[in-house]
Amino acid sequence: MIFTAAELDDMAILLGVQKLELFVKSEWGAQALNHSSLIKLDLGERTYKKFETTDASISHAEGLGGYALIHYAEGEDLRLGFDIEIAARVRPEVAARICEHDNEFKAAPSPAALWSAKEAGFKCFKGPDQPPVIPYLVVHSWKRKSQYETFEISHRQTETGLKAWGLTFQKDVYQFAIARRSP
Repeated sequence: MIFTAAELDDMAILLGVQKLELFVKSEWGAQALNHSSLIKLDLGERTYKKFETTDASISHAEGLGGYALIHYAEGEDLRLGFDIEIAARVRPEVAARICEHDNEFKAAPSPAALWSAKEAGFKCFKGPDQPPVIPYLVVHSWKRKSQYETFEISHRQTETGLKAWGLTFQKDVYQFAIARRSP
């Protein structure tokens, strides 16, 4: 699966980052016993000895795995979350269970978009900012922008001034989400 330069540029603009790279391959899918190792090896080769400020996040689903990599200016301290799901496998009743409030589920464009956004959001709140469970994240303020659904994320333990937002989209049978957090 290939993402065009125009798609990557559009996503980078929506995320507010200098540069976004997405790398996905079928051989990195969850069906491969060593999928995480393969993804991390490729990621390491791309970032080794670079003098840029970057953050990356990996994900995998049956048949497809990969990672997102962002580049940002010195001192920005951005964090990234990335998720891949098979859209048809996300059942509405399961997606509803990861919401603390019914209106969060109802506002989402689809169960797969909500699930994927929450997964990516959970990953972008790394370290002490990460909530103990995914339902503590609230995905809200959904907006359609071209082929992307954008969203904002908050959670109970978020420090004042910490912000997270992202985008989600479907390509082929897969639902993707990318979220970023900044102070």
